[in-house]
Formats: sequence, C-alpha cells, structure tokens
Amino acid sequence: YFSKNTTSGLTFTKTSNSGSAIVLEGKLEGLEYTVACKVLGENTIPGIISSNRVELESSGQTAEKDITIVVSFVTSNESSNTQKTALELVNNISLSNIQEEKKLHESEWNKFWKQSFVHLENDYIENIYYLRRYLIASASRGKLPVVFNGGLWTWNHDVRNWVTPHHWNTQQQYWGLCVQNDGELMLPYLNTYYNLISKAQDHALARGVKNTILFSEPHDFFGNMTFWDRADMLNNFTPASQIAGLFWEYFQYTQDSVFLANKAYPFMKKAAEFYIQSIKWDSLNKHYYIFPSQAYESPRSNQLLNPITDRNCILSNFSNCIKAAQFLDVDQNKIKEWKNLIEHIWPIPYRSIAGIGEVIDLAWYKDGTIFPKIDDHGKWLNAMSQNTSIVYPSGVLGLNNKGTRAFNAVSNIIKNHSASVNAISPDPIVAARIGLGNEALRMIDNGIRRLQHFPQGFFYNIDHWYNLSIYKDSLKNPELSAQRDYIYDERSHYPNNLPSKPFVQCGLEPISIYGTAINEMLLQSNEDVIHVFPAVPDKWSMAFTLLARGGFLVSAELTKNGEIPGVWMESKFGNLCKIVNPWPNSVVSVYQVTPTSNEFYGSFSGNIISFKTTSNASYLITNGNDLKKYTKPIYRSNPNQSPKYYFEAVLGKNKNF
Repeated sequence: YFSKNTTSGLTFTKTSNSGSAIVLEGKLEGLEYTVACKVLGENTIPGIISSNRVELESSGQTAEKDITIVVSFVTSNESSNTQKTALELVNNISLSNIQEEKKLHESEWNKFWKQSFVHLENDYIENIYYLRRYLIASASRGKLPVVFNGGLWTWNHDVRNWVTPHHWNTQQQYWGLCVQNDGELMLPYLNTYYNLISKAQDHALARGVKNTILFSEPHDFFGNMTFWDRADMLNNFTPASQIAGLFWEYFQYTQDSVFLANKAYPFMKKAAEFYIQSIKWDSLNKHYYIFPSQAYESPRSNQLLNPITDRNCILSNFSNCIKAAQFLDVDQNKIKEWKNLIEHIWPIPYRSIAGIGEVIDLAWYKDGTIFPKIDDHGKWLNAMSQNTSIVYPSGVLGLNNKGTRAFNAVSNIIKNHSASVNAISPDPIVAARIGLGNEALRMIDNGIRRLQHFPQGFFYNIDHWYNLSIYKDSLKNPELSAQRDYIYDERSHYPNNLPSKPFVQCGLEPISIYGTAINEMLLQSNEDVIHVFPAVPDKWSMAFTLLARGGFLVSAELTKNGEIPGVWMESKFGNLCKIVNPWPNSVVSVYQVTPTSNEFYGSFSGNIISFKTTSNASYLITNGNDLKKYTKPIYRSNPNQSPKYYFEAVLGKNKNF
C-alpha cells in the first residue's frame, strides 16, 4: 500500500532551476536534501510545475539522438550547502567525463569479482552467494553502514519499515566479508562506530558506568540511543562487545597494525571496561556474576542473572583484547585482569530437553533456577540463537572443542533447529562452524524456500510473512505456499486473530547469513589454524578462493569423489602458516610456487602442517610428488538467460512481452 496523494512525503519542498539544471530541495525531520538534474546531448527548457514538481522539456529538434541524464542527490549529512554541492556535481560533468567514469566503474567491478571465488554443487545457491557480494559491494562504499532493511533498495515505493538501525540486524551485513576478501567494505561500519565512541561513553555514563562504552540495541548512526529503556532491551549489554569483535576480525585479516593501535584496540578495550565495572564477585560460588541483565531480544525478563550472551561476549572480547595488547606490547596489568576474569567467569546454564538432549539455555533467575522456566518453553525453540552464540558470533567454541560438553550441547541445538526460525538466526553459520555441513545446507535450503520472496534475489526478514495472505487459512502449508502472496488486506490475520497490516520490506540479513555460512563450509581460520572444507554437505563438489586470517589467500577444490587434489596458498604478509592436514595420516609436500617452476619446500606429517612463509609468495600443498596432476582447475559459466527455480523460490522473471 502507498498513498496516491502527491503531497505525501514531500512536505517542505521547493523547486527551482539554475541555468539548464533543475533542482528539488526538501526538509525532513533532522535532514535536508537536494536533488539536481541535467540533460547532456540535448537542449532542454526547465519548467517549474509546483513546489514539488519540476521538469526539463526537450526542444525535440532531432527525433533520434543519444542523450545522457545526470542526477545528483546530496543530503545535509554530506554537505552544509546541499544545493551548491548538488549543482556542482551535475555542472562539472561532461560526456567525456562520463565515459572515463564508466571505464573506471567497469575496472573496479572487474577487480572486485577477481578478489575471491566460490563454486558450489548447487547452482541456485551459488547465485545467491554472488548476489550477496554484489549487494554489499553496491551498498557499503559510502560514509555510513548499510541499512539492514533493504540497503539501497526498497520494494514498496518509498516505504521502509523499521527505519531505526538495530545492532543485531545491522552487524549481519558485515559478517563474513573478510573471508570473501571484501574487507574494505567493512570500513563504513567500523569507522562509523569508532566515531560514535563519545556518544556511547555518554550513554554508559547515563547508565552509571564511567570511561567505557555502551550501545543500546536500537540506535542510529549519529549516536542517538533510541528505545534503550524498552523492557525487552533495557539490560542487553552485548552490542559494544559484538561490534568490538568485528574490529578485531578486520585486523586479523588485514594485519593493519595502525588500525589496531588507533581504532580497534581502543574500541575493544572500552567495551571490555563496561563488564569490568559491571560484574561482581560471588564469594560463595567463587566466580563473577552480573545482575540484572538479559539475553538480547529477550522480552520475557530483563531481571536475569548471568545470561549466556554476556558470558560469551566477555570471553570473546577479553581474549581478543589480550591478543591485541600482546601484539602491541601494552597494558600488562590489564592483561592480568582480563585473564583473571576469564578464569573465574560464571558457568554455562545447561538443561536437558526431552527428545533433544542437553542444551545450553539463556540465563538464571535471581533465585538460581534456569531461565526460562520449562513451562515457558512450550515446544523448545532456539528463536534468536542466543544459546548458540558461544560459537557465532562470539567464536568462543569451534572445531577444536569437538567432543566437549558445550560442543555437544550446541550440536543438539543445531540438529533440532526449528524450520520456522530463519530470518535473523545465525544458526546456519553455527552449523558450519562445528562441521555440520548437512545441517547448514538444510537451513540454507529452508531459508531460501521460506524467505527469498523477490525474483531479483531479495529476502524478507520476518518469518511470519505468510500471515499477510488472505488465502493462508485455506492452504495446507501456508508458510511455504503463501510466502509470495502479496495480495493482502484487513481480512488477513495472525494466529491470534489480530488483523495484519500492510508491512513490506526486503531485508539483507538472511542472504548475509547464508553467504557467511557458505564461507564457513569452505574455509575456517577462527582457531589459529586453517581448515579447508570443514563442513561439506554429502556428495557435494566445491571449490573456492577465499581469505584466511593472517592474510593467506587459499584456493582448493573438492571433487565429486571426495578428493582434494591440492591446496594453493598466497601469503600476503609472510606469517607462519598452520593448516589442518587435508589428507589425514598422510605425509604432505609443500612447494613454493614461482611463475616458472615449483620449488620443493619440505615434507610434513601430523594433524597440523606448519611452515614459515614469505610475503607475497605462493605455495602448493599436496599429498604426493607428481606435480603434473596438481594444476588449478578452470571453471567456466554462462550468463543466466532464463529464470532459475528452487522449489517455491525463483531468481529472475519470464518475459511478458
């Protein structure tokens, strides 16, 4: 639904012209903007129709002529004089400039696509993966982070629901970018949050904690902490630490020590300080505790003891702070303090669920009983994945912990993940992180079928879309068959019979989650060691060129018969390479690759292959001595010429003309 009233959304507008350019100026709440337009290659006459409409009329002397329309859009976020800047942009460009810009544009995209490579057994999912790269590359090159609910795009004209950025949703656009060798696209996010440190310090001080940072779950990119006192968000203290994790991740892949010293470490340290001042010592149980707190997106209570999400953030950020401080050779006393807190953190809240086994739950009530009460569960669900955050996004637990109590509990959660929970749950990534390739694929498959509503590849970011269909009650599986039914009105309703209102938006969270999960299925380096193909679905052939922590650009292929012919690696920074042996119980050979030859580097055995590298040198790792069969494969593809179908989902549309 959208208003047919031409004045709707265009209040406080003014139109004018400046020479051959036309101008529309507007004022919104807290924002001013100017749109300027000019035509090149044709004489035009400006015409002001009203305060919100201005036109350029062609003289029409030539019936067939190539023309170029130039449009600029400037807001008060970019310029203090939006009209002047907008006019400069359109007036300072010529047809020759445009051709130069086009060549530069094509060159930049060509370079971008060569930064990494992924080939999957399933062509439709591979298309989704590349679409994710395109969307984030198109939307994350400016000053501010991507807006999670559609990025640069909207579906329903100018309607964009949920305009306030939500931390949990926004961060998901930046998951997995470094692995894709797209780390530069993280900078708008990281620089924005670095610039918000003073605002986050003010918010922490208002909550009674000095010299630290605290972000509310919903906040804008100018530091306004909106809805911070809402009951379901009041005592969620995790955003700053999770943002800090992305600062650390960027350094791990880029090895940018200046960035670490000047931006990442200060942010990480201030996020850690909040917990240092907020946790207290439990002399009876001999561990630290926090109260009151709550797991993120937890509407049932904000008066909880020791949430699992706070625990994971403390372990993750404190461990990263220790590594950063050791790298920078600073804060020896802080290192001791962080280590002590890690060693005396509160325990994990485990619970046994009938038919599932032992799982990790969310927190404790103040009386020491586990939250939520078993009566509150109904059918046990992992709706927001707070209890798998120990794996992702915290990175506290991974393949190195296989067989432990916590690892087994997370595995139970993943294997029983509800089919109705998809939109913003990172559990596909968690499944890949712990080596459950079939489960990761099951969740990606399920999410595409339920949430990829739009034929251009966009996803919806709410699981209950199908409630908007007026046909829901007459369908056997409406959550699948009615997901793409855009015909709805007041007759449609939710299960509690409340009427559903028009609410349409495309969200970037699901496609980001599935792209990140695919990265983790192919390559992992989160435990100071590289794993190739750690979570492969049964009978899948795959290939990739992706980036590992420490600056190793890794290429590998998994054939149909399950063989890995070799692993190719380019060392960007000359760090020590540690890789899990792709051929268990086999002696491997390492060759240093040059443009003209392969020089034998050495033989290695054991579960972990470790060898020193040289900056910008390339290496080939094999389990044999016959190098002739270890050549990089070449994959070729053809442009899509018709729609692709994946059960209920479709990419593209048939011609209707």
